[in-house]
Amino acid sequence: MKKSKINIYTLLFLAGVLMLSYGTASAQVEPAKKNELSFYGKVGFYGLDYQYADDAIRNGRLGAGVGLQYSRSLNENLSISTGLEYQQYHSEAILSNFSDHYETTDTEGADFNFYSSADTYREWERVSMINIPLLFQYEPPSPWATTKIYTSIGFQFGIPVISKYQATAEGLKTSGYFPQWDALLESPGFMGFGSWESVQSHKQKMDIRSSTSLLLEVGFKRQINEKQYLYFGYYADFGLNQLTKKNRSSSALIEYDVDNPMDFKFNPLFYSAPQAQGETYLTKPKIQGFGIKIRYAFKL
Repeated sequence: MKKSKINIYTLLFLAGVLMLSYGTASAQVEPAKKNELSFYGKVGFYGLDYQYADDAIRNGRLGAGVGLQYSRSLNENLSISTGLEYQQYHSEAILSNFSDHYETTDTEGADFNFYSSADTYREWERVSMINIPLLFQYEPPSPWATTKIYTSIGFQFGIPVISKYQATAEGLKTSGYFPQWDALLESPGFMGFGSWESVQSHKQKMDIRSSTSLLLEVGFKRQINEKQYLYFGYYADFGLNQLTKKNRSSSALIEYDVDNPMDFKFNPLFYSAPQAQGETYLTKPKIQGFGIKIRYAFKL
């Protein structure tokens, strides 16, 4: 029987939930403090951070999210909160002067080497997650009557609900070398050999795992009236675990389709490697985000 493994982030998350539950139970015998229910929106550069080959470029893209947050006061300055949010992450990877080849078979079962090259290869990744954060918020004493500074730190567990990618190969060229006949075929097109100005794949599902992140936030809390507050903060989301699934074999980035040679299959960069083996083009993908967070809260 395999032993279950619980990492430190899971333990911290469970500890926070227990503290929140304890606070709820204590509220039955103690006067209510500064418990809040809030709604918020986030916008910024939210995407996938990863390591990549020397000739690759990664571009950050805008992402957005919305959420619901419940906070329970632990004392005058400290509170703990959890909630639920929907967050989008977008990123783009570019390979310049791409070329590759690997061994495969044609429609008649003959072995050959499939060669592919592109002036520019672009891949867009889009991941949408349902996040469950656990945050500790500290508000130091303020010299102002209606404005406070606050800082938050915590962890977040993310469940992917949408994970897709789409690729475009500009200046695509393909050919096939058949060693048994010492023949290099650069045509015809119906066999999947030729030149194309631009070829774009369909949006396809990308296989990723759930995410655990470290959350940091700092900003200002403005009191609107006796029971309403407005938060404006700067937000950072650092992924702690890799999103790719382990023990999965690598594929060729541009794959020859035996059943339909003119319809090339573009595999995700996270699971593709030169000559369909070895280290992938993009490695160790993690969630990463920076931006602003605006939150409207009211006292319960």
